[in-house]
Amino acid sequence: MLMIVLLLSNSNILLAQSEICSSFTGDKIQSDSVIVNIPISYIKQANSKMIERLYLIDIVNQQDSIIVLKDNYISEQENIIIDFQKRIIDINNINSSIADELEQQKKYNKIITYGAIGTIIGLIIGLIAK
Repeated sequence: MLMIVLLLSNSNILLAQSEICSSFTGDKIQSDSVIVNIPISYIKQANSKMIERLYLIDIVNQQDSIIVLKDNYISEQENIIIDFQKRIIDINNINSSIADELEQQKKYNKIITYGAIGTIIGLIIGLIAK
């Protein structure tokens, strides 16, 4: 019963198509019958292409997200590098200021040492002379 209903509905569609068919140019073509033979291999190829297309969309979306993550990673690494370069510059400035203060302290210690030695020598000479 179901098969008969299916055949009848398909025959109505075929009759409607056979009366007036329109082409790609928009002209109406009169046709008495429409018979299309499509090899099953073409249907299988079309099906596989459609499935590939669905997966291709997913792959492209995943690649886009990977590219966005890569760009974010690169920009974050650049920020880290810039931060470390600033820290290195700051540390170099601190080291140079410490080195300058150390040189000044060495000069001050030399002056005090030479002054103390001179004073001791002067006292010894003064004691010997008396």
